[in-house]
Amino acid sequence: MANSWSQAYGLFKRESVDWVFSYMTSVVFHWDKENDRSYKFLKFDQGHPFQVDAAGVLGRCDDCESAVKFLEFMLEPGNQALIMQKNFMLPAIKSMEPSGLFAELPSVKLISYDKIEDFQKRQEQTQSRFLDVLE
Repeated sequence: MANSWSQAYGLFKRESVDWVFSYMTSVVFHWDKENDRSYKFLKFDQGHPFQVDAAGVLGRCDDCESAVKFLEFMLEPGNQALIMQKNFMLPAIKSMEPSGLFAELPSVKLISYDKIEDFQKRQEQTQSRFLDVLE
């Protein structure tokens, strides 16, 4: 177990560990930027946790109209495609179909946030079992 995603991914990249729990889109980075198709992902029947990045306009903004226009600009399909290609993230627009290498990613069941506490408990139990095995 590592202290952070970057530490865990570094161990994985240095081949100190065989696998790492990362973003599903990480494989797209390796496929695209490193032209390396050896990277694979695991699909969990129980579902996958997910992260949502958000953007918004603060109530104390100085130029709220421009801020709203910027958010609208970010949500345009062409700009969402650019964000996908540069940040290796899935689009924020649900109706937008992934294209290119993103289209090769599997469709996965997501763990709903109302079940996140159960996921965290299972994660703690898995960590304990893992550490017991190492002792």
